Amino acid sequence: MVHKVISKHISRLAAVQFAYQLEITKENYSDSVERFLSSDIFKEGEYKEIKTGFFKRLVSRLNDETLTEQIKKTLKSGKNLIHLSIMELCILKIALIEMIYEKTDIPVIINEYIEISKVFIDNNSIKFINALLDTLSKNIERKCLIKI
Repeated sequence: MVHKVISKHISRLAAVQFAYQLEITKENYSDSVERFLSSDIFKEGEYKEIKTGFFKRLVSRLNDETLTEQIKKTLKSGKNLIHLSIMELCILKIALIEMIYEKTDIPVIINEYIEISKVFIDNNSIKFINALLDTLSKNIERKCLIKI
């Protein structure tokens, strides 16, 4: 069971990194996903534990504009997407995809992405992400497709 949990965490971490790469490079999703997964980082160390199917499900909806719209609606007045860093937006999008389309318990999802946030962003941003994820989780319609 521990192995499965670690594999899912690594898959989430990789999904956030992939989302960030797409935002920066503006590459085509289908061209870059296989190239990303075949990179050397996935051949050794903890990244070789990635659950490819789970990873692909998380990143497959990154171009869905409704994600961005849901995040915009959740931001408090006076804030908009330009106030979010690219990394914050990527974390929110991947977490939101998992909340909507996977059967993972919402508190687990929030906790996972808070832990991932600790790798990439500062403490003030982590608190902000936590609050946004909590609000997003209360305003989504789950379309749970797959139990992981």
